[in-house]
Amino acid sequence: MAAPGWAVLGGCPALDVLYWDESVTPRRPARVRAALVWADYDAGMHGWRAHADNRDLRVAWSPEGQATLVMPWEEPSGGHEVKAP
Repeated sequence: MAAPGWAVLGGCPALDVLYWDESVTPRRPARVRAALVWADYDAGMHGWRAHADNRDLRVAWSPEGQATLVMPWEEPSGGHEVKAP
């Protein structure tokens, strides 16, 4: 990672690598802190507003080397896979 927020991983700005997967060469991020950014429109006095929430997320890697961030609602829960609607 060059600097916090300079890398985009799974469509979100990566702020920090929390854990590296050393079992592959070159090593790759296994858990990151990422910024989840969203916006909404306030028809009153504000107009468009942007918001962000920092989350610690697991990184899943495809066999082709494509990174996907695993959102909390996609994590297995109590031995059962939970799927987003």
